[in-house]
Amino acid sequence: MVILSTISGCGGTAGSAPLADREPKLDPVAFFTGDSRGAGQLKVMMSAARTINVESHGTLDGKGGIILDQTVRQAGKPERVRRWNLRPISATRLTGTLSDATSPVSGELSGNRLHLAYRMKGGLAAEQFLYLQPDERTLLNRITVRKFGLVVARVDERILKSE
Repeated sequence: MVILSTISGCGGTAGSAPLADREPKLDPVAFFTGDSRGAGQLKVMMSAARTINVESHGTLDGKGGIILDQTVRQAGKPERVRRWNLRPISATRLTGTLSDATSPVSGELSGNRLHLAYRMKGGLAAEQFLYLQPDERTLLNRITVRKFGLVVARVDERILKSE
């Protein structure tokens, strides 16, 4: 998405763009179908920020959900691949799996925002917020990772949907 490097599928610079809003409505299955690219920063407690680049390819699973394969490149780490399986269970809820999570992924949609939560190795809890921007081709991705309730890592990423 590590212990902390598993989060590295997410990271970038958000700038001053608005975050949570009612419009445009985010459909994560539609957004992630096809190719997208992410670029950002992973900041682990007591370490310098590291650049993260993610290439993603999403395919429909035939059951209303999506399979999202990602290649993650993080400065100072070997390239790795991870997979998300996400499917809607209602108009506002998603569930799924992430190859480097130790729990199911739960998700909640509200307007332009998708909130995801999951557990990771080493007792880490990840909370992820994705915000669809007005151009409907850009997502801002913010992840906070906690251990024993303390923030141990943050990710800030800009994801662009390919044409």
